[in-house]
Amino acid sequence: MSNRRKRGPEEEADLVGVEFQDAMSDDEVSLAQLDQFLVPGADDKGRSHTIALNVPPMLARQADIILASKRFPYASQKDMVRHGFVRHMGWLSNEIRKSIPSHHLAMFESISELVRDDDYHMKMEGVFLNLDERVGQHVTRGEHGEVLRLISHIDQGIRRMPPSLWVTRFSQRFYERYGTILRGKFKAEVTG
Repeated sequence: MSNRRKRGPEEEADLVGVEFQDAMSDDEVSLAQLDQFLVPGADDKGRSHTIALNVPPMLARQADIILASKRFPYASQKDMVRHGFVRHMGWLSNEIRKSIPSHHLAMFESISELVRDDDYHMKMEGVFLNLDERVGQHVTRGEHGEVLRLISHIDQGIRRMPPSLWVTRFSQRFYERYGTILRGKFKAEVTG
């Protein structure tokens, strides 16, 4: 299960007395409250960064015990470490926020909201540029069925999204541009 070298008999004897610490203590978050255990090893574009670390034998032994218990959905120690890393980063970030004077927080939150708003706008523009290009390619090739399939697929995705300002903006723009295709007036729009 582990990629570590095999321990010799004398090393194994040293670890036999290692007590297992229960995964649920009074100050720990319950399993029902944990949102997600598995953290991907790369982002959505396949990018990742490798971090190597050494741990004391007792910690490695505890990790092996937890993995062997099959109580958690970790496939490897890497999964466990990534999950712990993400949870601890959240806690550390929260601790940093607590140390920032409150009058600065309002300014940071305002800037953050502006950046987030610009990011959503840029993503929406990118989606429409790609969609326009893809629809144009299908129309040029005479693949009207593919245009309808693509537009219908996006329509279904929009309908499943929880309501928000950006979903409203996106859907208004989408239906203004592609609504006629969904209403069956595709051939008139393309030829006319």
